[in-house]
Amino acid sequence: MRKMKFIDLSIPIINPEEAVFDPPLTQPKIEYSSHEEGAMQMGFLFPRLKPERHLPDGKGWAQEFITLGTHSGTHMDAPWHYAPIQDNEIERKKALTIEDFPLEWGIGPLIVLDCTNYKEGYIITPDDVDDKLSNIGYKLNLD
Repeated sequence: MRKMKFIDLSIPIINPEEAVFDPPLTQPKIEYSSHEEGAMQMGFLFPRLKPERHLPDGKGWAQEFITLGTHSGTHMDAPWHYAPIQDNEIERKKALTIEDFPLEWGIGPLIVLDCTNYKEGYIITPDDVDDKLSNIGYKLNLD
């Protein structure tokens, strides 16, 4: 049986002040609500609630309100993201949305290439990928 190794490539969803993982246009925004604010919010839902009497230390829930774009954080783009059709101009099939994308298409062998020698913003070319694969002695199986 072949041994599988899972590699987590995810990044956290945090405010840009904490660390920057995403370009400015796609950075998440998180607004934090305190326990004191939570007690007031709970009062709107439960009009007879008396925070000082019914809640521990008079405090309610704390919440986070998160605004994300489709490119925030770790994600996978569905074919629909790129165009409303996929495959070719002759068949003109509707492009798959993420909920229609077969999960098994996203699972398979993985090669991790070290591209840390490129400057930030450099656009890697197919020749660059071929060179990296050659450097590690790997040949892609395109069957």
